[in-house]
Amino acid sequence: MDFDVTQLIQKGSFSHIDIEFGRFLGRISASFQEEAFLAGALASRAVREGDVCLDLEEISGKEFQDPETGELICRLPSFDRWRNALFESGVAGNPGEFTPLVLGTKNRLYLYRYWQHEQDLADRLSALANRSIHGTSPEALSQGLGRLFGPPGKQGVNWQKLGAFVAATRSLAIISGGPGTGKTTTISRILALIAYLQGGEKPRIALAAPTGKAASRLQEAVEQSKQTIDLPQEILEAIPTEAKTIHRLLGVIRGKGTFKHNRENPLPYDIVVVDEVSMVDLSLMVALTSAIPKRGRLILLGDRDQLASVEAGAVLGDICKRGPSDQFSPSLADAYFQAAGEKLPPHLVSKGANALADCVVQLREHFRFGPSTAIGRLSGLINEGKGEEALEILSGAEHPSHNTLYGPVEWDPLPGPQALKAKVRELALGIYGSYLKGGEPEELLSYLEDFRILCALRQGPYGSSGINELVETLLERAGLIVKRGRHYHGRPILVTRNDYYLSLYNGDVGVLAQTQSGLRAFFLTDKDGPRKISPARLPEHETAYAMTVHKAQGSEFDNVLLILPYKLSPVVTRELIYTAITRARKGIKIWAPRGVFLAGVAKPTRRASGLSELLYPHS
Repeated sequence: MDFDVTQLIQKGSFSHIDIEFGRFLGRISASFQEEAFLAGALASRAVREGDVCLDLEEISGKEFQDPETGELICRLPSFDRWRNALFESGVAGNPGEFTPLVLGTKNRLYLYRYWQHEQDLADRLSALANRSIHGTSPEALSQGLGRLFGPPGKQGVNWQKLGAFVAATRSLAIISGGPGTGKTTTISRILALIAYLQGGEKPRIALAAPTGKAASRLQEAVEQSKQTIDLPQEILEAIPTEAKTIHRLLGVIRGKGTFKHNRENPLPYDIVVVDEVSMVDLSLMVALTSAIPKRGRLILLGDRDQLASVEAGAVLGDICKRGPSDQFSPSLADAYFQAAGEKLPPHLVSKGANALADCVVQLREHFRFGPSTAIGRLSGLINEGKGEEALEILSGAEHPSHNTLYGPVEWDPLPGPQALKAKVRELALGIYGSYLKGGEPEELLSYLEDFRILCALRQGPYGSSGINELVETLLERAGLIVKRGRHYHGRPILVTRNDYYLSLYNGDVGVLAQTQSGLRAFFLTDKDGPRKISPARLPEHETAYAMTVHKAQGSEFDNVLLILPYKLSPVVTRELIYTAITRARKGIKIWAPRGVFLAGVAKPTRRASGLSELLYPHS
């Protein structure tokens, strides 16, 4: 090879697993070692970075540089040479051929496993979308929609009612909407509607989410909204009172990395509801859809504008990419009019909409903060890529009354390394000083929901680890905490690994508090007060004064401080900033360099994938 593999590892160009896969392909390719090595290592790295595939034609012929210094390491082969070498060596093949790499449509280069995942998921979603629910009484459907969602409206489309109609008449429904658009309220009413339509037959329903925290929030929200539904108790009893993580629902087989429930052993449910689907990666979504029974229904909820999963794929975003106008077929529009008495506007109806497009509903009305509120305006502008206008709101130029210490919205330039300590000290003593004076676990847990620092990065002085360390140091110097090793009274903790025996899950937040029996960890539960656990029994966890935006998905806080890094990082994107802002219920404060904020808002996440084209081939 014309380059030093060891140097590639040292420079951070590839991980060890990327290198080993590339070496494997180089060994089996004989006379095309360099081309095979680069294709394998780059395809493996693409998956690690969240892409499902690699655009081989787009990167061909380009210079491959040291990510730190910009020094030229090698020039990638030309497209024709590279493509021919991969096919001649046998390490790559056309779709359907069993080779380590697959060169798919539009010259997308896949690891075989991920090419197969895309094909399988597209097939399963399309099969669900094309299977209608038969035997539903039109009169009962009309009555149920009217009873649960009100009479026909005169002011535009009732998107919640339309989502309920889709879920009641199809085996697949995808309902997307930002925070405050009523997704969980809608799902409770959808499940009540389905139970109402089935009469005395009680459907078996499962609620699930990607993380324990998200599952807990789904469970709590469904229980609360269920109490507002005016239907007989026997119908409401069909709505479950427990939500699980997807892994727990499918049943992880320890040591094998596979699941108990699959195509041969499907889930024992009629309806599976999954929240926070933006966090679900391609592999997990394939496993989930494989386990849906032949006559089962799948309802997916999420926010298509949020951060995608940490693992490969942006499944919810790909499913929702049906076109700029989000149109439905004439047949769905007619059926909805017959059932709900509401006509969809002509611009929302198209003969080109396929069966899957008819399953996707975007909720557009905000009940928590509308477009006239500061957070509503801010999140909307960021979604549209209008960074300058978003900064006007953050700086208080548009509404000076918004520019207050804790919101609703405010922007400050990122303090330099020397000034950071003073800024964090003021914040930590002002906020956590009051927090740490609360002695009861319930008080401490409640206070944790009031405020959280969110960081784009994990490492570095502006990352969550650095900020947590700084906050702890400042609180200890002020005498507000007394550390004896790692644990101390008042320490907020974030669980980072699922523990099914303790029913603690990745994303759960708790607090350490002193009791008569010594220091104990407490976690909120839906019943009987906080749970108490010995710190020695805790699964992997970390301090949580600050957390990354990725870790905050599925959570909400009254007020949020978002810290962006001093230099633009690949992780600072439009979706990350939007996700951070929409974690706040009341106020958002941002510390960021102006240029980094504007560049992040201007940079939407683009994950290489062919899923949306498989789902919507004629769009």
